[in-house]
Amino acid sequence: MDPKLQILFECLKTAGVFVTALGVIFAFRQLRLANQQFKATVTWNKVNAPFALFNNQSFIDREGPAASVLKDLDINLYEHDQPLAESVVQQIVSDPNKLRPVKELLNYLEHYAVAVNTEIIDDATAFDLISGLMIRYHRVFRPLIRARRVRVKSLAVWIELQKLCLKWDKRLADTEKQLLEGEIQAEAAERAAQSVGDGIRSETVAKTGAKPRYVRNLIPEDRHPGS
Repeated sequence: MDPKLQILFECLKTAGVFVTALGVIFAFRQLRLANQQFKATVTWNKVNAPFALFNNQSFIDREGPAASVLKDLDINLYEHDQPLAESVVQQIVSDPNKLRPVKELLNYLEHYAVAVNTEIIDDATAFDLISGLMIRYHRVFRPLIRARRVRVKSLAVWIELQKLCLKWDKRLADTEKQLLEGEIQAEAAERAAQSVGDGIRSETVAKTGAKPRYVRNLIPEDRHPGS
């Protein structure tokens, strides 16, 4: 083969390899970008899902009837934060008309807990949105939950709600502890800074005999010592 053609052929082969490599690199970057966009979409949906699933009106439609049941038993569901007394639990579970609204409320919270526990919705966002209410209602209805488990002979009754609230309760306690420690540290730092400032002012007075400005301002000029 003509040496010139041989060189041309080799150049074409090299160029072909280079073009192929560029195509592979471009395709890889496109796939990576598509993957990042997919993950971003999933994250966005998970973050917004708590607001979509915990529809305010849907919750009110279930909370209201349950609150009415407890109101008839002299309990304000909107403020009550202690476990229901055994006598109250027995009145509810023995009356289908009283039990039904309470079950619908707990079922609604259970479905929400399932969505969080299976990572369908973002745990952190759900925690910030509704952890306080979920934990309180689980505490209030815990005796009733136990009674229903005994009645139907199944520990699975509202189990996802229990698992989530126990996890969130610990996280909430840890968060409150961190906030309290932060407040204590901030107060200590403020007192330390004030102490240092007072020490500097006292040292200045001792060396110069000059009174601090805030003291001088309290004494009329014509009554300053030595005037």
